[in-house]
Amino acid sequence: DARRDRRHGRGKPSASGRIHVRGTVTYQRPGEDLFLQDGKVGLQVQSMQKISLAPGDVVEAVGFPGMQNFLPVLEDAVLKKIDGPQSNVLPTSVLVADLTNGLNNASFITLEAKLLDRLTRGVKSWGPGANNPKIVLVLQTSNLLFTAEKEGEDSFLTSIPVGSTLEVNGVCLLQSAEDGKTKSMQLLLPSSRDV
Repeated sequence: DARRDRRHGRGKPSASGRIHVRGTVTYQRPGEDLFLQDGKVGLQVQSMQKISLAPGDVVEAVGFPGMQNFLPVLEDAVLKKIDGPQSNVLPTSVLVADLTNGLNNASFITLEAKLLDRLTRGVKSWGPGANNPKIVLVLQTSNLLFTAEKEGEDSFLTSIPVGSTLEVNGVCLLQSAEDGKTKSMQLLLPSSRDV
């Protein structure tokens, strides 16, 4: 049924093979992709469209269903921000077993984990290809080792002592193998308030 498909991020197919989805923005990497949430289900939407969106904005996207790392994505999407108030998306508590089995990709989740290490990437700030720094937290929860990444400098994240137990909220980005098992996971942190 089309209504159920839209709820689960599959959208409504059209004659051209494109699908139409609607959801609330949880994270955006401008000119690359964004992540939409509908209930507890998330979807990665790839779009080169130059549009600035904020977490909580409601968006309609039309694109082609695809697979990346054996997980569903919406490719070559055209985006349209829906006028009206922002929608509040709360992170969903998930089971580590579900993550290792390839579930919750692109969803806004929360996990408790121990901080094992921290590094800064991409600090080149001059010349062609200059980019902003990225703070990377290396975390472990039960038997799952993963990273949590935040764009830009952040004195709060760099001041957390290694060995601390943290609650982290972020968009789950999985890389899965053919058997559906998770090879790696990272959380994209919308802000330092999500730690």
